[in-house]
Amino acid sequence: MESAQAAGQTGSGSITVAGATAIGVGGMMGAGLYTLVGLASTTAGVWVPLAFLVGGTVTVFSVYS
Repeated sequence: MESAQAAGQTGSGSITVAGATAIGVGGMMGAGLYTLVGLASTTAGVWVPLAFLVGGTVTVFSVYS
């Protein structure tokens, strides 16, 4: 494996609270998205893209109301 300095990375290798929070939130959102796609595919079948489009449209109107 390549060392951090050889790869052009510098730093002490520590992570901040904001960085750890961002990683945690990103991981949970990513896992939730894959779960949602799986559930939607079992319910909507081949119509999943249309279901997401309709859901997004409804969400846009909800946000702007």
